Amino acid sequence: MLDNVCARVLDSDAMEYVDFHVKIGPRLAENRYAVSVRSALGEANGVFTPPLGDVELENLVLRVGLARRSVRQIKSQQWRAAQQFGQSLFRAMLAEELLAGFVASRADAEKQRKGMRIKLTLDSSAPELANYPWEFLYDPSSAQFLSLLETTPLVRYVELPRQILPFSVTPPLRILGMISSPRDYPELDVERERTNLENALRDLRQGGLIELDWVTPATLDALRNQLLKQQYHVFHFIGHGGFDERAEDGILVLEDERKQSRHISAERVAYLFGDHSSLRLALLNACEGARQGRQDPFAGTAMTLVRTGNLPAVVAMQFEITDQAATDFASGFYSAIAVGRSVDAAVTHGRKAVFARDNDVEWSTAVLYLRAADGRIFDVDVASANAKRAEEQLKRERAEQERLERERVAQERAQQRAAYLNDVIQKGRQALEDGD
Repeated sequence: MLDNVCARVLDSDAMEYVDFHVKIGPRLAENRYAVSVRSALGEANGVFTPPLGDVELENLVLRVGLARRSVRQIKSQQWRAAQQFGQSLFRAMLAEELLAGFVASRADAEKQRKGMRIKLTLDSSAPELANYPWEFLYDPSSAQFLSLLETTPLVRYVELPRQILPFSVTPPLRILGMISSPRDYPELDVERERTNLENALRDLRQGGLIELDWVTPATLDALRNQLLKQQYHVFHFIGHGGFDERAEDGILVLEDERKQSRHISAERVAYLFGDHSSLRLALLNACEGARQGRQDPFAGTAMTLVRTGNLPAVVAMQFEITDQAATDFASGFYSAIAVGRSVDAAVTHGRKAVFARDNDVEWSTAVLYLRAADGRIFDVDVASANAKRAEEQLKRERAEQERLERERVAQERAQQRAAYLNDVIQKGRQALEDGD
């Protein structure tokens, strides 16, 4: 499976993009926000009125939640609800001149044979908009969920003056995983979560493209020590998250020495990561049981890690995610990242891996927070990746040839032994007959 995935990615050039910037905010009045768009073709301004109120949005999230637990089919009630919401969100965000700019930019991208990256920036004066599942944006003219296509990835973009350059990586890409399940929080099946991620990455690890280590126990000090022992490129967290209203910062729920919960501010984690230049990406997974209420548990944390830390990209799950969907997303996402795809394109590969299993809404769960202008956070040595894949493939072929040769030799010996025994038996019978 890995060879087929990697071959498709490596044998084709990574997609280039034109940017279509959408900024929403500041708030103009209750339930009314300024919205502006910017592209190579020009700028336009308008007003955004959210199509759903708080209660309606909560009901939508609950309906999507039912699909996570039961429905696995296209055109389900949840699929249609997501489609209707995405369409109303698209029309509310892009009206009149803004829509004209979108259409013109997409046509220009197609003319250049490029994709169009939608960079969504939410003004800090409107934090409530972070809880909107923008990943459902649906273009009625093309009948498409935009974030489900590699040609139109949607990123929540953080504009900062610091330039982001891709970090050079010779495979393997090193991932540091952590699963936090403190005793005073709803218990997570740590072994199952670990096995799920290891299964998702099995082919990539066997192909020498990825290495996976684990931090145990799930304490801040253990994380700090592990980062000193090895150079890592990705931090993969599974557990609980939240938002501290007083500190106005996201939190990760880690463990203390007694395995009780310890709330670690995202700012503290950001400073911990800040001196590790190789660490370019965090994936935050609120697995089943780790989300409370309708608010995105990792929105504040992801934004802080991108703004304060040196992380140019954070992928967070805005809903709980089922085991199968999490496994599929990780497999598709890391397969693309490991061979040099831009992080927004890789998220799309992850979405498609979930969608391909007849999963009608969980593909929308991942949210990408990005401050790398072109989406490139790694410069993967593709030649080395190809060479490593070829070497691993040659080893597997040789091992298979050796196994077949051993089986052939064993079979020949068994046949010779059987022939010898048969000859002994025949001679014995003949000797008995001669004796008579």
